[in-house]
Amino acid sequence: MLLPDIVDLKKLKVEIEITNYELAKRTNIAIATIDDVFSGKTKNPGYLTVKRLFETLAKVAQERKKLRSGTNAGEICSKNLKKVKPTETLYRAQKRFENYPGYTTFPVFKEDKLIGLVTETSLRKAIEENSDNWKELSVKKATITRPHVVDYLTTIDTLKSIIHESDDCVLVTKKDDRKSILGIITNYDLLMLHPIDKSQ
Repeated sequence: MLLPDIVDLKKLKVEIEITNYELAKRTNIAIATIDDVFSGKTKNPGYLTVKRLFETLAKVAQERKKLRSGTNAGEICSKNLKKVKPTETLYRAQKRFENYPGYTTFPVFKEDKLIGLVTETSLRKAIEENSDNWKELSVKKATITRPHVVDYLTTIDTLKSIIHESDDCVLVTKKDDRKSILGIITNYDLLMLHPIDKSQ
């Protein structure tokens, strides 16, 4: 497989607006290694490292393209929705974040009922507050307010208008009963839509 050189990877990285931290999370490559590669400190990174960086950047570029070409929530949402049960442990939830490095938020469902969200931040806070026995505690300890649920025909402009700091994601449905969840759009996804009016 012929791989692009680091200069081209750096251009792609800037173009798709991905941070070294997110790239490290998605590739499972140490952030120090990624810093060294893109800063030029590492002159000749290994083939497997470059291959993993290239494949991940290409995948993210496709995600960005999908976001920016869509016209409504149904077109841009990620349909690969990963759900968490309220009976799962915090330890299990932590493993989910490790196993799905591109995910920062999981919706919590009790059967078909949306209970709320568990985010990386809420999970970390729950672990810190219950450091002695956190592994056995249920994910309810890390569950926060239910997210917005929008219809699949919701326009991009409307999606932009609901962005604010407390929104971790919106869930997309075809009905107003919160049962037919089609997918998820995270706050980070919404921020990648251009142009975004920062005054909103």
